[in-house]
Amino acid sequence: MREIKFRGKRKDNGEWIYGHLVKFKNTYYILSETATHLDPFNTKLGYFFIEVDPKTVGQYTGSKDKNGREIYEGDIVKAEGLISIRIRPVIFQNGMFCIPGECALLPLSEYAGEGNELEVIGNIYENPELLKEVEK
Repeated sequence: MREIKFRGKRKDNGEWIYGHLVKFKNTYYILSETATHLDPFNTKLGYFFIEVDPKTVGQYTGSKDKNGREIYEGDIVKAEGLISIRIRPVIFQNGMFCIPGECALLPLSEYAGEGNELEVIGNIYENPELLKEVEK
């Protein structure tokens, strides 16, 4: 079974934070054990509620790239197959994490399971220019 966790960019300093997602009154928080400083919404259990930009929230896909880095929704991956190399975003559509192909959606789990290599090279929030290079 895959681990369910999320990431998002902190609203106060732009740092990426990882943990469980909590939505309360239209505000998104990541419930994190790894906060680097005390936050006004800390709990007695050692977790911190860190407010994040909702546009940057992405879920962990359960897969890792060829370097062991976790792949999140919104990451940009270099997909190296037997025939071609694609640079594509990881999206969640039709109930699955996938990579948009030229003709169809490629399920991330199947793509990685066929001996192809994936490498996270950025994300759509910080490196949108990586996708513009592909469109040329």
